[in-house]
Amino acid sequence: MAPKRYVLFRLWADSLGICAYPECCQELICNTEEDIIGHICHIVAKKPTGPRGDSNYPAERLDDYDNLILLCPTHHTIVDKNVEKYTIAKLKEMKSTHYTTIKQQLQTGSPWKLNISQIYYLNIPRLASLPYRDETYDSGNSSKCDRSRFSNNRRAGYDSRHST
Repeated sequence: MAPKRYVLFRLWADSLGICAYPECCQELICNTEEDIIGHICHIVAKKPTGPRGDSNYPAERLDDYDNLILLCPTHHTIVDKNVEKYTIAKLKEMKSTHYTTIKQQLQTGSPWKLNISQIYYLNIPRLASLPYRDETYDSGNSSKCDRSRFSNNRRAGYDSRHST
């Protein structure tokens, strides 16, 4: 079973399309909707033999929002190869800290900078319609981002090029 559409919408929206790994800031949609490099990662693996697998974890909850985290390809590999360091609790804390940081910056009006043209490519319904693969939506393209590159105007959905 794959995650439901609303779970994918929420996961991408809550993360703002940025890797949840601390200090990473990797944009997971680089230039166009074809350049989606984000990995939708299971905190508790789908298979009991997978990274952080747990045969006692309810199968119907494996694709729930609380068991998924959005990471860049590099950090997905790192957390899955170092399960002793990146425990279930550590990944849940990482996800929570990422979302808390985003919410604080949005609420305080901290300036975020972003190439405004990228907002036109963030198409959540398009993301949800893509075939789900457990490990990746990867085009092979990557570019570093900086959370400080977002602007207040972007958050409000405002683009000065279209103002009257």
